[in-house]
Amino acid sequence: MLQRDLQFDENIVIARYNETCLLKNFGWLKEALTCCNEALKISPQIARAWYEKGNF
Repeated sequence: MLQRDLQFDENIVIARYNETCLLKNFGWLKEALTCCNEALKISPQIARAWYEKGNF
């Protein structure tokens, strides 16, 4: 059960990161930053999300 929960969290983080990139490309920076922060709240060790957050 724990492994399944961790995989679920990882999928959410990946989805939020992808959503961050998409929203940022459309120029919706406030929404993109919110998604990025949600990804980092779930999994703060994701370097790509920190990179994106640093490029706002």
